[in-house]
Amino acid sequence: MNRAMAGFVAVLLMGSRASAGLIAVDFDTGYSVYGNGSKIYGFEFEANSAVSVTALGNLDATGSGFSQPQQVGLWDLDGNLLASTFVDNSDPLVNDKWRFHEITPVTLTSGQSYIVGGQGGADFTAFINTPYVDPRITFVQDRHGYVGSFSNDPLFFPNESDNRGLNEASYFGANFQLAAVPEPGSLVLFGFAAVWGGLAARRRRIAAPLPSVS
Repeated sequence: MNRAMAGFVAVLLMGSRASAGLIAVDFDTGYSVYGNGSKIYGFEFEANSAVSVTALGNLDATGSGFSQPQQVGLWDLDGNLLASTFVDNSDPLVNDKWRFHEITPVTLTSGQSYIVGGQGGADFTAFINTPYVDPRITFVQDRHGYVGSFSNDPLFFPNESDNRGLNEASYFGANFQLAAVPEPGSLVLFGFAAVWGGLAARRRRIAAPLPSVS
């Protein structure tokens, strides 16, 4: 592949990478917002494939920022903490109501369940309308745990549940992002690049001078 074609393909690939669908759970503006809570709020979910969690986040219901950083954790069902981070107002607002902080990616095991939870006194939500769940996970139920204050540390394990579904008053504040999946156009371009490279290599072999025979 010549330099011009390589540059062209690279630009196309960069422009076609998907950014949608990263948020594990999202919804429209039709949801109830509750004031600061003295619990850790999150949810349990099952991984439908071996996908990586790339960021942990928390609800910023009004988009005006947190009164203090929110600590968010990711656990397995046995209570083992797999990742945690603090989300603060320096993290950009996503979809007008979320803030996420990147973590070292954690690869989920397909068929296994996990829990995400956030604490620190931020607003939380319930009675969600038109929820969207990334198809690589399944929302199982709400999860929460008693902190007893607005403290964001130490991090509590959300070991309680009211067995509520996503839009059944499932109080939660924490969320996470998943690794992006290339759009179909990206895969086509990768295939095009591979074919082009193969043809170019074949032309070079044909054009190469034959070795001299002594």
